[in-house]
Amino acid sequence: MTESMESVYESDTLLSQYLALHYGRPDDVLPFASGPHDALDYPKRCVTELLESARLPEKARGLDVGCAVGRSTFELATYCHEVIGIDLSRRFIDVARHMAEKGW
Repeated sequence: MTESMESVYESDTLLSQYLALHYGRPDDVLPFASGPHDALDYPKRCVTELLESARLPEKARGLDVGCAVGRSTFELATYCHEVIGIDLSRRFIDVARHMAEKGW
């Protein structure tokens, strides 16, 4: 990845956009009456709709590659004994760690 692309993923703008996508209220993310409302909560739905939790072994471990600010990682943690989230952006990881420690 080029240096300019790396700096984009550390910017305030992209951080706030990802936080809104992952944790924003539906009316804030999509304030229009018409639109793809079934696309809201995508990071959460990636886990809740795709994971077959009944098939997980006891003390299952999860890996979220490209976790961004961690919403899918946190959702996986409700089903798994241990979850690791990995992302290219140091800033995204720092925010996710902060939210893990302080709550979101």
